[in-house]
Amino acid sequence: MDKHYDEYYIRSITDMGDSRNVVTNQAIYTRKKIKLVEKGIKVNSSLFERLVRNKLVPNIDECLTVEGGVTPDSIREYARNLLDHDPGLYPLRSEPDYRERMLRAFFGMPISAPMAFKLTLASYQRPEVYDHSIRVALISLYLAIKSNIHSEQDLSALAAAAVFHDIGILHVSADLLRPGRRLKESERHHLYAHPITGFLILREYSEYHPDISRPVFEHHERLDGSGYPRGLKDEEICFGAQILMLAEVANTVFERSPKSQSLAKLSVLLRLNQKKFNRALSNQLLSLVRDMQMDQRMEGELTPATVLESKLTEVARVFQDWDVTRTACRDEAEIRLPSQLQTVIDERITDLHRVLSDAGFDMEHPAALIEILHGDVQALTEVQILLEETRWQLADIIHEVRRREKAIDAPERDMHTQIIDWLARSEKTLKLV
Repeated sequence: MDKHYDEYYIRSITDMGDSRNVVTNQAIYTRKKIKLVEKGIKVNSSLFERLVRNKLVPNIDECLTVEGGVTPDSIREYARNLLDHDPGLYPLRSEPDYRERMLRAFFGMPISAPMAFKLTLASYQRPEVYDHSIRVALISLYLAIKSNIHSEQDLSALAAAAVFHDIGILHVSADLLRPGRRLKESERHHLYAHPITGFLILREYSEYHPDISRPVFEHHERLDGSGYPRGLKDEEICFGAQILMLAEVANTVFERSPKSQSLAKLSVLLRLNQKKFNRALSNQLLSLVRDMQMDQRMEGELTPATVLESKLTEVARVFQDWDVTRTACRDEAEIRLPSQLQTVIDERITDLHRVLSDAGFDMEHPAALIEILHGDVQALTEVQILLEETRWQLADIIHEVRRREKAIDAPERDMHTQIIDWLARSEKTLKLV
C-alpha cells in the first residue's frame, strides 16, 4: 500500500479536532513538497478536504499532538481497571501472581509517539476498538503465562501485538462494524484487509517489526488454512498470532460477562473449531470455562422447540445439498482432480458434520434430537447455542469460498458451476442474502 491514510481515517482525525485540541507539531507537506498546513495549526473538520485530497509527508500521525492523549501510563491504568473491576474478566485475576505479571507486561510495551496518536484516536473516536484491544491483550497474556511463557520481553511484545492488532480497523468505515449490519462481499473485502493495513503501518517502525507486526498480520489466520489474508496453516502461523486469534474468540464471551449460557457458547465454539485453534491453548480456555461453569445454571430465553426444529432442518438441508453437489461434481469431473473450491468446502463440511454427529445431530432426521431432549432445558439450551454457531460456521465457509471464487480465472469457471450454484442455494436457505 502506498497510502495508509484513507478518507475514513482522515475524517476521524478532523472530527476529533472538533472536540479535542489537535495541533500540528510540524508542517504537513504533499509528496510534491507543497506545504499544506503550518506548524502550530489546530486541526479540525475544516481541513478535511485539504488533507484527504493529498498524499501527506510526513505521515500524519507524526505531525499531530492531541491534548489529553493516550500515554503508556494511561494504557496500563486502563488495563488495571479492567482486570480489577470488570465482571467479565474476573477469572483472569483469580491468581495474584498472574495478575502482577500481566500488568507488568504493559510496562515494557514500546509505545512510539505516532502509535500513541493512533491509540488516542481509537480511544476518542472508536472507543469500542480501544476497549476490545486492551481486553484481548489481557486474555492473551493470561494464555501466554498459562503456556509457560516467562520472558518479560516476550510478554511485553505480545501485549503490544494485542493492543495494536486491530489498528487497521481505524482505516475502515465504522458503519461496516455496526451491530447487525449485513455486509456485501465488496464491503467484507475492506474488513479482510485490516490485518494487512496494521502490518504495513507497524513495519515502518523498527521497534515493532517483525516481532509485533507479524502477529498482527496473522491474527485472522486459522490452523486449518481457513483464515485470511494468506490462508496460512499450522506452524506457518507464529505462536503470538495463535494466542491472539484465540483471545479474540474468548473476548466475545468475556466482554458480555461470564454468564453460564455465554460460557456454554464458548465451550461449544471451541469444540466446533478444534482444527482452527492451537489445541493446548484451547484446552487452557476450556479448563477455565469448566471452572467458571461450576455451580452455575443455564440462563437466558430458550428458543421455542418449533423454531429450533425449523433451523435444524435448514442446516441439515445445506449439508444434504452439499452431498448431492459433491457427487455431481465427481461424476462431472470423472478422472479430473477435485477443484480447489470443492476441496475447501469438503474438508470444512466434513469436519463440521463429524462434530455435529458426535453431539447427536442426525442430518437425515433433524427434528429427532428435539424430540429426544423434550423438557430438558439445559440440554436444549446447548443445542440452541450449537445450532447458532453451526449456522455461523456455514456462513463462514460460504464467505471464504466466495472470497476464493473471485480469484478464479474465467476459463476455469465452468468447472465450478455446480459449486457456485450450491453457494447461492445455501445463502438463500440460511437467509444470508
